Amino acid sequence: MKYLLFMLLCALFLGSSICFAIEEFIFYYDFNAEITGKPPKEPWKPTAAGKIEVDKFPSADNKSVKITDTGGGGGMTLILDKPIVDKTISLEYNFLRKESSGGNLEIFYVLNQKCANDWAGVCIAMTTGENGVIQYNDGGAWVDKEKIVNNVWHTVKNVMYLGEKNMTSTTMRN
Repeated sequence: MKYLLFMLLCALFLGSSICFAIEEFIFYYDFNAEITGKPPKEPWKPTAAGKIEVDKFPSADNKSVKITDTGGGGGMTLILDKPIVDKTISLEYNFLRKESSGGNLEIFYVLNQKCANDWAGVCIAMTTGENGVIQYNDGGAWVDKEKIVNNVWHTVKNVMYLGEKNMTSTTMRN
């Protein structure tokens, strides 16, 4: 009887895992194969402002992208072939802010590329200074989320509900 119950539970677990694990995987990327000191290759496109380079940080085996904002903004874009509409997507990343010079910074946009000023999407940003926080824009207003601490790695998972213009966020400091 115990064996039969165990088999039934295993079958239910496997069946539910298969049924619920059919989510589309859009994109995964790390920078370990990139050349240190250079901007990352396609499909990433550095913005015109700032300095973008692959860095051996935290280690040569676990590279990251260093974004230096020189006052006019700095970052990268990743443009997909078609817009993501009315989906739930997650963005997971590790983030370290060494110091803040005082200006705010947008980290990630999910916007209509053809109408860049149309905020019908989600923007994740951070405010600066001692009370800096991660924020998101819900298509009309900025909403404060977790506090940012300088010189500390933050492991962030943002779940963006594009149809609802809403986001949940989990941040852990390492």
